[in-house]
Amino acid sequence: LEDLLSALLERQLIRRLRESSLNGECEFAFVHALAREVAYGQLPRAARARRHVTAARWLLDRLAARAGDQADLLAYHFTTAFDLACSLRDENLVAAVRESAIIWLSAAGDRAQPVDLAAARRHYVRALEIAAADDGRRAALLLSLGETLLALDDSATAVDVLQEAAALALQRADTGCAVQSHLRLYQALWTLGR
Repeated sequence: LEDLLSALLERQLIRRLRESSLNGECEFAFVHALAREVAYGQLPRAARARRHVTAARWLLDRLAARAGDQADLLAYHFTTAFDLACSLRDENLVAAVRESAIIWLSAAGDRAQPVDLAAARRHYVRALEIAAADDGRRAALLLSLGETLLALDDSATAVDVLQEAAALALQRADTGCAVQSHLRLYQALWTLGR
C-alpha cells in the first residue's frame, strides 16, 4: 500500500493531509475532484459497493464508541452501498447493508437536527425510503421527521407524517411513540389553526 501511495504522490494525483480526521492515521485526498471521479468511475459497481461497506466497517472498527461522531460518513458509505446493490439487483448485499444504512441515517438525522434541519429531514426521508414497509422503526423515524418538519415550519406536511407515525405506533403497541406522535400532531394542528 505504501508503494502505491508513493507512486500516486509522485504523480501528484493525491496529497497527504496535514491533519487526519482520525487520530493516528494518515489521510490522503485527491488533488482534483476530476481525478477522484475518474478513478471511482473505473471501478465496477459491485466493487464500489463492497468497498463502501469495507470503508464503513473499517471506520466503525477504528471509531468504536465514538462512531456516532461520524454518523454522516457512515450513513454515506452504507447508503451508497445499498443504492449500488439495488442497481445490481444483488439481494444478498441489499439485505446485508439495509439495517446499517437505516441505523446510520437515523443517527445522522438525530445529530443534524439541532444544527441543520434540512439535513436532518433528508436523512430521515432517506431512512424511510430504505426501510421496508413492515420495519418496526418506521413509526419512530416518522416521528423524528414530523418533529423536524415542525421545526422547519412545515406544519401541513408534518400533520400527514405524524398521523402515519401515530397509526403505526398504535398498531405496534408502542405507547411512548404513539403519545409523542399525538402530542406533535396536536401541535401541528394548533399551528394551522385546526
